[in-house]
Amino acid sequence: MLELAGAKNAVTAFEGYRPLSAEAALVADADFILFTKHGLDSVGGPDAVKRLPALSATRAVKSGNIISIDDLLLLGFGPRVAEGERGIQRLTRPGSK
Repeated sequence: MLELAGAKNAVTAFEGYRPLSAEAALVADADFILFTKHGLDSVGGPDAVKRLPALSATRAVKSGNIISIDDLLLLGFGPRVAEGERGIQRLTRPGSK
């Protein structure tokens, strides 16, 4: 989905979906941190993410670039793929916050 949206996954050490370790988050130092809506809600929202030691030192968190997208839109790969792609493009565009 990221590739379709013209974005690059900052985590390249492995493929597929895995929990992101604190070390991997710091090494990746992404411009944005993309959560599913459920995932962001489960950690307590953007303000809670800012307080997580593993993420608070990243460029994304320092810039306030914590974004979320509907779970099925991001991971479903169904007929709404284009909608998810446009959502990621919109959310990662400069000045989109």
